[in-house]
Amino acid sequence: MRFDTFNRCLSKIPPDVSIHFLGMAEPWLNPDCTKMLMRTHEAGYRISVSTTLMGMRLSDIEMFKSIPFEMFILHLPGDDNTMNLKVDKPYLNVLTQICNADLQNLRQKRFGKSHPEIEPIVKGVKEIQWPTMNRSNNLTGEHIPVTKKVKGNIKCHRIRNNVLLPNGEVALCCNDYGLRHIIGNLLTGSYGALFNGDEFRKVRTGMKDNASEILCRYCSEPCMKVT
Repeated sequence: MRFDTFNRCLSKIPPDVSIHFLGMAEPWLNPDCTKMLMRTHEAGYRISVSTTLMGMRLSDIEMFKSIPFEMFILHLPGDDNTMNLKVDKPYLNVLTQICNADLQNLRQKRFGKSHPEIEPIVKGVKEIQWPTMNRSNNLTGEHIPVTKKVKGNIKCHRIRNNVLLPNGEVALCCNDYGLRHIIGNLLTGSYGALFNGDEFRKVRTGMKDNASEILCRYCSEPCMKVT
């Protein structure tokens, strides 16, 4: 996503909405990520981050370390090689700098046991327990469970935790890797219009209809409740 696109979309989001730098890709693979982060902070939004640290530089940390993050989550590689991340000297340097930066609400999450070179660095950082997710069956693999279709009335407290895409389109959530539920476009429409369009209404209706094939009926995350 280009910075000017991000800035135009951000200007349409109400100030009480929390902005999360996470979702379907590593945030710092975008060279403008820190610039976007600082613009969001300057505009007064609450900010959360989840990152593998791929693409992050030591100079980035110096720029954003004073931001009062709601959460800053390090997604760390374990010892089982399921995460394709090279644990080399540059990575360890960035990880060390992050852990020494006194970031607010710094947390770690990983799958499997800690990587032996990482464990001494992150010792003392609180850990978040997080199960392996299949992104509503969008991801498959040897270690990824399959979710059976959920029956009943569905409620999700993250129904407005949507994903902004590089072209301004907004996907329902970070499980929608197949982009089945595009609820609007912030470049061409308003924030409020996202939740009044046909696609969002379709999702809402599908939460009460067992015959529906909406993405939510194959979600296994804790945010989704069945009544």
